[in-house]
Amino acid sequence: MRKIILLVLLAGNLNSFAQKIPFAIEDNIDSTALSIRMKALATRVIPLYKESNPDDFFENVFRYQIVAQQYKEAISSLDSIRALVAKSAPKEANAIGFQFETFAATKMQQAQKNLPFNEAYPIVFNTLYNALTPEAQSAATSYFGADPVQLKESFYKLLKQHTGKDSIDFEDARALTRTYNSYVVYSRIIPFAKPFFAEREKKEFIIEDSVLIKTRD
Repeated sequence: MRKIILLVLLAGNLNSFAQKIPFAIEDNIDSTALSIRMKALATRVIPLYKESNPDDFFENVFRYQIVAQQYKEAISSLDSIRALVAKSAPKEANAIGFQFETFAATKMQQAQKNLPFNEAYPIVFNTLYNALTPEAQSAATSYFGADPVQLKESFYKLLKQHTGKDSIDFEDARALTRTYNSYVVYSRIIPFAKPFFAEREKKEFIIEDSVLIKTRD
């Protein structure tokens, strides 16, 4: 019986990997239309995505959920990752995926209060950041080092491979959705987060770039 169950699960995974997902994209698509297409793609990917390892599953699925604009579900998936990490690193666990949580929580805040993203994000960011432990705050800082320009280039390079087609392989859909998530999230959060952490660093450390320090050499 156990062998039969494993074979059924394996067959299901193979079917999802081989499956074609409807996805049509044209050259020079604007950002609004692209967001709609990527949301539709992510919505199709989520129910097809299976993973036996919970770490890997939640690490991937929350990214698809953000693109699908399922922000509450994405934060829930991040909480599941943190619960797993907390077993070995409880003080830093709440920082896991902090950059993505701030984005998702801001989108939820926008829907509730009808605020522009640039107005809502600092409020959400400060609330969530101040709730972190000092260890988690330190860890969260390192998550904001991505370059939005490079992420944009990576996404559009990948997107170009599927332009003019009417469908996409499941694994390619996963890769495209994940890359789009990183591009969109970091493009929105870095303009605020980067100066925030730079200012925080100034307050924590005295920086003197004109002082010479003698060494033994």
